[in-house]
Amino acid sequence: MRSAVGAPLRAPLAADRNRSLPAGVVVFMEQGGSTMGEEPAGLDLLLGLLLMAAIPTVVGGAVILSLVGLTVWATAPLRRRGRAKAERGRAPSGGARDH
Repeated sequence: MRSAVGAPLRAPLAADRNRSLPAGVVVFMEQGGSTMGEEPAGLDLLLGLLLMAAIPTVVGGAVILSLVGLTVWATAPLRRRGRAKAERGRAPSGGARDH
């Protein structure tokens, strides 16, 4: 990788940090002090926990709903067959269903 003037770019070494660098060279600054942020407030913590709980709930609910729907769809012919068999054994009721 070359700079605009044709000189090769390089990351500064530890010994080069105190020297002046040519224009166009990116210097990576070290962060001083603590790298830990402050603790989240109560509301931030609560919202984070709710978000973490909502994701598996939504995904799990979708899976369960899909399984229930597939089960109902797969057993529909059995229910139709059972209903037809029960209707053949009954006396005509004039259109009203007895359950």
